[in-house]
Amino acid sequence: MRFAETNSDLIQGFWFEIRAGEIVAMLGPSGIGKTTLLRIIAGLERRYVGEVVVDGQIRSKPGRDIQLLFQDYCLLPWMNVIDNVRFSANKRKRTGAEKLLNDVGLHGMENRWPKQLSGGEVARVALARALFSNPRILLLDEPFSNVDIAVKNELQTLLVDLVKQKKISVVLVTHNLKDAVMVSDRVLVANTRPIKQPSEHLVEVPHPRSIHDETVKHQILHIQRQLLSNR
Repeated sequence: MRFAETNSDLIQGFWFEIRAGEIVAMLGPSGIGKTTLLRIIAGLERRYVGEVVVDGQIRSKPGRDIQLLFQDYCLLPWMNVIDNVRFSANKRKRTGAEKLLNDVGLHGMENRWPKQLSGGEVARVALARALFSNPRILLLDEPFSNVDIAVKNELQTLLVDLVKQKKISVVLVTHNLKDAVMVSDRVLVANTRPIKQPSEHLVEVPHPRSIHDETVKHQILHIQRQLLSNR
């Protein structure tokens, strides 16, 4: 996928590419336009001058092959777990939801309601729903901000395992450097409004990663030093 944007109120002169199965994190403070970037890629935002190119094709409309997972997960309270998962797919595609729930660690919870789930379980259902339509691109808006640290680490490992296995490209936006380093292959840092061409930082730590691992700590410190030196 290639994204190029030249002029809007929030994003100017910004482009990047992402390969199949690659995870790219966009790091920046709240309010600079990170969510707008995801909405543009998803085809939900029309007020921009530029293009989103997927496999050589310019995209301007939403499609099931690009899934956006919102920060608050947006489960439908009148649907049980398995129907929430199936909601994102074509009506003809009804099989496979049970296996996907098993993959995200929710076996046996198909008939529970969203109000009966913990925060971590809600996040797993939302992830399963996003993956159910077999997307090529997964867009994540602050996906770990509403869960505690222990659940966050489990979700990060789960996310990486699933998208690498399925070769799904991921664009994740966050204001948390540790979250970005824990899951991504590259970190793009944007500190200005409007967003302009960000600095890029490779994360050269193999998966699985632990926040307590010295190589992870070193990578976080390395990016922090680069950010400070660029100010």
